[in-house]
Amino acid sequence: MTDSNNMYGVNLKEYALDVLQNKQIARSTFINWQGVIKNLPLENYQFPPNPTEIYNMVSDKYSNPRTKRAILQTLNCLLGIKMKTGKATFPIHDLPDFEEVSSVIQRPRNKYQARCKMYANLMLHAGLRIGETQYKHQIVKNSINVEFQRIYYDNSVQTAKTQGMVVLPDWLLEEYRDWKVDVNTHRTLREWMGTYLGYSKNGIGFPNLTPHKLRHMYATFYATKLPPSVLQKQLRHSNIETTMSYYVHIKDDFILEVLNESPGQSLANMIQLRSV
Repeated sequence: MTDSNNMYGVNLKEYALDVLQNKQIARSTFINWQGVIKNLPLENYQFPPNPTEIYNMVSDKYSNPRTKRAILQTLNCLLGIKMKTGKATFPIHDLPDFEEVSSVIQRPRNKYQARCKMYANLMLHAGLRIGETQYKHQIVKNSINVEFQRIYYDNSVQTAKTQGMVVLPDWLLEEYRDWKVDVNTHRTLREWMGTYLGYSKNGIGFPNLTPHKLRHMYATFYATKLPPSVLQKQLRHSNIETTMSYYVHIKDDFILEVLNESPGQSLANMIQLRSV
């Protein structure tokens, strides 16, 4: 373990790297924190750290509030300080129409898109993460037991970020039974998705649609059809706020459409009941 009493005068980059080497954390977290240390000019500051100086340095470098918050949280852990990180904020995605994207996925235009079809369906119709689609999960009745994922930085198979049963629609489960995973790198699958769905120049109509946004589309579409607790279970979130605040992006025009239809629909239902 690092002895802070012997670290006075050492620059903070050396100190942070020393702390990181002794941290018992997941490999993916280790790599992320290592990147934070590499990208910040911590060598310009000496131990013990001055929280105000570090906070101002991070604020000058990162304007995005979500990125800034994540960096501050990491430095709090590495440097043993307590900077205020602010409340969590959630991005707003301008997502394309769910049914339109689904229709495109079901009609691949070449062999590469055909190979990509199941991966895209698992993200859009089951809410899986891209790494989770690259592992054939155990089928249990009408569900798959999501336990593992392929990691992006070395393509190894590790425990999934969140585990649990995910119910699949009958048509997807039937296709999944005989399907075999044939992609073992994130890069390859992302390139196929780019050509397939359109976030690359060779796309077919859905610019800026990344694989992970398909998971957001799943949450947004089924938020109007499933109770929040069920959607949370399907997405395997420990916190309902993550499900409803971060993943669900229901547009105002949809809300307005429902509000405008409700009175007329209620009246039609009353008339129908009276005529029975």
